[in-house]
Amino acid sequence: MSTTGYPHIAIIGCGASGITAALHVREQLGLNSFTIFERNGGPGGVWLENTYPGAACDVPSQYYSSASTLNPSWSSHYSGRSEIQAYWAKLHSEQGLDKHTRYHLECKRAIWSDRANQWTLTFCNGLNDESIDVVADIIIAGIGGFSIPNMQTDSLPGIDTFRGPVFHTSRWNHSIDLRGKRVGVIGNGCSAAQLVPALSADPSTEVINFVRTPQWYLRRHNEPFSAWIKWVYRNVPLANRLARWILLLVIDMTSPMFHRNGTKLRTKTEKNSAAYIRQTAPEKYMDFLIPKFSLGAKRMIYDPGYLESLHRPNVQLVYNNGITQVTEYGVILKNGETRKLDVIVLATGFDTVTFLTSMVIRGRNGADLKEVWDKKGGAEAYYCSLVPQFPNLYMLGGPNSASGFQSHKFTSVISVIFMVECQVRFVCKVIQHMLQVKASYVEPTPQADARFNSWVQKELQDTVYGMDKVQSWYKTASGKIHTVWPKSGLAFYWMMMFPKWDEMEFVGGRRPDATTSFVLAWTALIAAVFGVCTQYSLSHYIKNNSTSTPTTLGIFEQRFRAVCGMEKEEG
Repeated sequence: MSTTGYPHIAIIGCGASGITAALHVREQLGLNSFTIFERNGGPGGVWLENTYPGAACDVPSQYYSSASTLNPSWSSHYSGRSEIQAYWAKLHSEQGLDKHTRYHLECKRAIWSDRANQWTLTFCNGLNDESIDVVADIIIAGIGGFSIPNMQTDSLPGIDTFRGPVFHTSRWNHSIDLRGKRVGVIGNGCSAAQLVPALSADPSTEVINFVRTPQWYLRRHNEPFSAWIKWVYRNVPLANRLARWILLLVIDMTSPMFHRNGTKLRTKTEKNSAAYIRQTAPEKYMDFLIPKFSLGAKRMIYDPGYLESLHRPNVQLVYNNGITQVTEYGVILKNGETRKLDVIVLATGFDTVTFLTSMVIRGRNGADLKEVWDKKGGAEAYYCSLVPQFPNLYMLGGPNSASGFQSHKFTSVISVIFMVECQVRFVCKVIQHMLQVKASYVEPTPQADARFNSWVQKELQDTVYGMDKVQSWYKTASGKIHTVWPKSGLAFYWMMMFPKWDEMEFVGGRRPDATTSFVLAWTALIAAVFGVCTQYSLSHYIKNNSTSTPTTLGIFEQRFRAVCGMEKEEG
């Protein structure tokens, strides 16, 4: 494993973000002094962890590939989690990142040293609970926005008394046989929309879906790629890359739909979505299923068969009748009705508010990241990546770096992979500049950070996320929009291409690495000893030869003056 050289870079997370960061650090910066730390036993991140039935991606496969290594062999437009995880694992292996990766290590805290200008990261070994400290000059955090389950157990009083299994979709319990069971699925976001049709495909499994708010659904066209198309992507130069860019451009063209002046296109798309819901879902649920809030205020769902599955006799939708109490054998609803359950599955999404504060992060002068963000009403970062007082700490998928813009034509959202690649290029440019000016660390100025985040929040107020007051995972409980980017994907790409050096502070001289320090120390010691000996010898010589004139020293002086042209050489 390569751990020598300056700077030492710790990459937290071996999902798509961490792998992308590692590839760019090596290719863009020419550095091999990085280590990827992963809490699981293999690469893949969210796609390694989320193994629930029906798990898949709602971003087209080509658009969910690494720009450096496109995959010409995707089976269909929208790939399942197994195929996606296999792709990223193969990329990780083929690019030789295994030797740079340490598994089963979850980062618990990172503390900055003002004296050494370095981070000390503390990891917990998931196999034996051993605590391990690692020193790094730079941290690139690629833990992703979907790494911490949002259990929402506070809204389910009595959940601890339930006698059956309870688990989150991202922590699927494969030891539980659901055949012949009554399964309560809580939630109706993207995970639930994939899970319910997959579970209910077995007629012996009774699925009861408890929901609070409706969702906007669009038809998902998931046709398989033909053998001919795959051949073209494999053999025709730039064909696969062109298809990827076309997806980006078309999705970006629909981004005005989510702004204040995009009412006409948004209204048309809402009508299309409502028509699809009426055409596909059971009539008995129609008064609930069509939302009253603006399309896009919550993430739209590209229907993987959820609405059709509501027709099945083994599927029930419980709405406008929330759970007030969980009992040993089921739940009690708002109207007093009791529903018996054998298993409870929490399809309640992820904690998108916490970001890095799931671990303890302390920067310069002991600044605590959670306290800093709490004072600001929620997470925020300069260029979605850096925070003042936290030197050399970069966040991928950080605050306001996700895109909520979705296309009604291609049924897709802007790819998080594209956004992360834009961020990583920016991060590498900043690191490269820091090395060029021989600084030891970099952070944004507080003024630049405040200006940038003020602009982001102002722009977001002119989008459906700010105009519509519906609660979603885009916002904090106080209403601050901390997740999504207010502009198009191309605007994000352009911004990240040009860092503003005058808005960042590059501080301190570079600290030499261990080898350089060792050589310099010995060189200084030898020079000092030689200097002392020489001075003593000359003093002793002059003392004993103070009366003589034609000394060796005198001859040397004469020759030196002659060489310099001061006088002719004599003797």
